[in-house]
Amino acid sequence: MCRKTVVIACGLLIVTALSFLAVAREAAVIKMINLNDFDWTITKMRSEASVMREIPACVGFTGGVDEEFKSDGEPLSIITVTLKAGKTGDLDLVPELFLVRDGGIYGTYRPCRGVRVMDPKPGAQVQAFHPPSDGGIWPGHAGQLRVKAGRSVVIELLFPHIFHNDAEILVASPAATLAGLK
Repeated sequence: MCRKTVVIACGLLIVTALSFLAVAREAAVIKMINLNDFDWTITKMRSEASVMREIPACVGFTGGVDEEFKSDGEPLSIITVTLKAGKTGDLDLVPELFLVRDGGIYGTYRPCRGVRVMDPKPGAQVQAFHPPSDGGIWPGHAGQLRVKAGRSVVIELLFPHIFHNDAEILVASPAATLAGLK
């Protein structure tokens, strides 16, 4: 009887250890991807006088409280974009990575004032626009998504008023790493 109990206990211990190794292996396989790993489709643009935006800090600190963000005269422009993932991985949606070039002879560059995930549906505390915070992003914040290849993500980009229909959205290129420096 005692041997049978020991064998069962050892078997359960081995099964548990193998389960943890499988989960750790899956977590290690997830890689960071960037905006160039997606096919982009701009689906619509609309204007608003004001929107709700998260306070530029971790939702855990603010409790998910949002603040009203108003335009400076002209209405704000909100652009809906569908991103189809070409790779599986984690994506950081940092507003500072988006610019709009708004026509004119030399073009006017306007920074993104917020990013909001529409699909997959966000939790109740992260439904407002995620604001710029000097390129920083808090762990577990709304600006981080885990995506699978072939799946689509719908986001909205918040810009100061866009005047021309031929405006272009520009995004930062893939990061250059310091790996290999001697």
